[in-house]
Amino acid sequence: MCTEFKNITNLIHKELSGNITEEDRGLLNDWKNSDTKNSAILEQYKRVWDLSHAPERKFDSNFAYNKMLLKLEEANNEPIVKELPPRSLGIFYKIAAMLLLVLGAWFVFNNLQQDTYTANENYVRVDLKDGSHIWLSPQSKLTVKSLREDSRNVSLDGEAYFNIAKNIEAPFKIHTQSMDVEVLGTVFLVNGHDNEVAVKEGKVKVAAGDNIVFLKSKEKSNLQDGKLQVSNSDNAQAKWLTQSLAFDNELLSTVLSEIELKYDVNFEIAENVDLKDCRFSSSSLSSNSFDQILETLRLTFEMDVKQIDNNILLISSLNCN
Repeated sequence: MCTEFKNITNLIHKELSGNITEEDRGLLNDWKNSDTKNSAILEQYKRVWDLSHAPERKFDSNFAYNKMLLKLEEANNEPIVKELPPRSLGIFYKIAAMLLLVLGAWFVFNNLQQDTYTANENYVRVDLKDGSHIWLSPQSKLTVKSLREDSRNVSLDGEAYFNIAKNIEAPFKIHTQSMDVEVLGTVFLVNGHDNEVAVKEGKVKVAAGDNIVFLKSKEKSNLQDGKLQVSNSDNAQAKWLTQSLAFDNELLSTVLSEIELKYDVNFEIAENVDLKDCRFSSSSLSSNSFDQILETLRLTFEMDVKQIDNNILLISSLNCN
């Protein structure tokens, strides 16, 4: 994203300085026309550019200052003690223009950082660079506002299932139309349509106006009549996510994640096991039992997997070839 920011600002500078080629102008116009926000950003830059390159105004500060004092003396019928006159405003204009230029660049950078993901007829999986995974329900939209070492913010229109990587320095914040959800690292479901949050693992802070509640595993909150109500929830699952379990050359890591969601289990991967080159294809497995699906994976990948706790399974070896 930083590379994109540098490329766009370089094109804008070429355009404003009159040194842009027709090819680059075409690229800039494509970017401007791709989103109404981009057009507004370009206009912001043009205004800042015009301010910073305006000719310095010739201004006799001593004459103006003395004239102002004379008018004040006439109005008050008493002399005004003269202090040092203000310096020329030319420097002020340049400093102000430079500040506006910096603010404009900040505005552009923050807008270019935003990524938007939309799920239409089918759910969409979003893998963030901080290690978090998000599954968007159909007819939902997620916008990543910031994803930095000190700030992780997204907005959600609709419903999504979150598996958030832990980062104590940067809580992960989800903003819906009516609620704000904050976590350090956990697994939970947010339904912006029904104003509901259900927690599978970890702890979650939910705020709606002045109402704040803290949820732990197997608890959920509902916003009713402006108040957050907390109740028990044994099933923080997304039925829309697990209703098919059909895969087309899908990464095995994704397959395992969806099996975890449907059957409320957790797979642990041994340090010597590498899943990155493993892919799996299958018609719908939703009617199969968990043991049947596990046996299919065992045979497909020569997988060595064993149960180490009630709902935890360890994969100690496999063959992706």
